[in-house]
Amino acid sequence: MRSASGTPVEDALPVLIGAVDDRVETPQGVVPAPAEPGHPVLRDVPGPWPALLGFKRVTPRPGAQVLVRCGADPLLACWQYHAGRSAAFTSDCAPHWAPPPFLAWPGYGALWPALIGWLGGAAGGVPSCP
Repeated sequence: MRSASGTPVEDALPVLIGAVDDRVETPQGVVPAPAEPGHPVLRDVPGPWPALLGFKRVTPRPGAQVLVRCGADPLLACWQYHAGRSAAFTSDCAPHWAPPPFLAWPGYGALWPALIGWLGGAAGGVPSCP
């Protein structure tokens, strides 16, 4: 697995990625826990979150918001970066670490549009249509 460490994209990320393979495999499953449920990205994402089968261990940068955790580790983090926004989701959004129950979870369909809307600058997470 190639790391963003030492690449130009690294500065924009809300997390620090190590240069070593720091994947956390959890074949028994790990249940993500929202840490900032009132954030616009998570406001309409229903719980409970289903288990994931792994994630990449990262360290949040000072000033980043950790929205969801797997244990003590960030799963979803975001922040303002210069005139824009950035986010890091440290698991899969499709099968290997995202098993079928995660993909079928109603929150899956709510999370991604809200995250993309927030990244695009929408205050509420999902951009409004003119």
